[in-house]
Amino acid sequence: MRNKMVWFSCGVLVTLLCAALAVSALAVTLQKQATLEFANISLVVDGAKVQPKDATGKIVEPFIIDGTTYVPVRAVGEALGMEVSWNQTTKEVSFTSLVPVEIRKVTVSTPKELLDAIGPNTEITLKDGVYDLSSVAGYMPNPYVTWQAVFDGEELWIQDVKNLSIRGGGREACELTADPRYATVLNFQYCVNVDLSGFEIGHTQKGDCSGCVMSMQESNDITVEDVGLYGCGTYGFFLFDVQGFTANRCDIYDCSYGAVAAEYGNDVTFRDCTFRDMTCYTPFAMNHCQRVSFEGCTMKNIDRESKDTTTLFRFFRTYNVAIKNCTFTGNHFSHFIEGTNSEITLERNTFQGNDFTPTILDKEP
Repeated sequence: MRNKMVWFSCGVLVTLLCAALAVSALAVTLQKQATLEFANISLVVDGAKVQPKDATGKIVEPFIIDGTTYVPVRAVGEALGMEVSWNQTTKEVSFTSLVPVEIRKVTVSTPKELLDAIGPNTEITLKDGVYDLSSVAGYMPNPYVTWQAVFDGEELWIQDVKNLSIRGGGREACELTADPRYATVLNFQYCVNVDLSGFEIGHTQKGDCSGCVMSMQESNDITVEDVGLYGCGTYGFFLFDVQGFTANRCDIYDCSYGAVAAEYGNDVTFRDCTFRDMTCYTPFAMNHCQRVSFEGCTMKNIDRESKDTTTLFRFFRTYNVAIKNCTFTGNHFSHFIEGTNSEITLERNTFQGNDFTPTILDKEP
C-alpha cells in the first residue's frame, strides 16, 4: 500500500487545530484572541484535492494565524484513511487506522433470531412482522446483549458494538415493541457506527410511561432513518454523551415527556423529521450540547402537559444551534425557545396557528 502524503498549497507548516485554539497540557484551558487569514488553502492527498468538511458534512475552510496554517483535524484524519473521534470529557482526539472488514449479513424473522445476530460488523435485515422484544426478556446469546431490570419488567441493552446495521422493510411492514412501560424499548451504549432504518418502534401499553423509545448513551456515529417512534415513551430519543447523531425522515409522536432529550452531545442533526400529536412537558430539551440542527422538520399539534410547562424548546449551555426551514403548526406553548447561555440561529422557518411568538427567551444562568 502506498504511503499517503499531504501537501498544502500555501507551503507552510501545518498544525492541527483542536478545541478552538484551547491549550490543555496542564489541565488548564488557555484562550487568546487572534486574526484569522483565509487564503483559499487547498488540501491535496495523493494528488487529489480534498474538500475539508466537519462531521455533519459542512465545509470547513483552513486558515492561517501568525504564519501557521490550521486545518480541521477530522478532515485530515479521514483524508488519510483514519477514523477520527472526539472525547468531550477528556478533550482528546483519537485516530484509528481503518482496515477492511468483512460485513456479516443476516436475515431474521423472530426476536430471538434478532438477538442472536447482534454483533460487530453485522448487517441485519428484518423480515416483515412484529418483533416483541419482551417475549425474549432475559435472553443473552452473546456478550453484546444484556437486560436490565425495571419496575415492571426488563429492558434490552445493546453494548460495545461497532458497525451494526438493523434494517426493516418499512414502517408499515416491520415493528419493534416492548411491553413494560418503565422499560426503554431499545438502548445502545458504548456503540460506534450504528445504522437503524425502516421500522416502527414503541410500547405496546398506552398511558404514562417511565421509559423512552430509543436511548443512545456514550456512543458515536449513530444514524436513524425512516423510523417511526411512538409513545407512551417518555421521550422518542434520549441521547447522552453521543458524538455524531443523525435522524433522517423520522416520525416521532404520542410521547408523554417530550420528543427529544439530549445531554453532553456533539453534532446532533434532525433532518426532514416530523414531531407531532403529543401532550408533554418539554418537547425539545438540550443541555451542554454543541452543533445541534433541525433542518426541514415539521412540529405540529404539540400541547403542553400543564400550565407550568411553557416552552417548546429549552436549551442550556448548548452552542451552535440552527433551526432552519422548519414548519411549526398548531403548537400550544407560551414560549418558542428558552435559551440559557446558548447560541441559537433561526432561518427561514414557517409558523401558523401557534400560541407563541417565534422569538428566543434569554434566561440568566
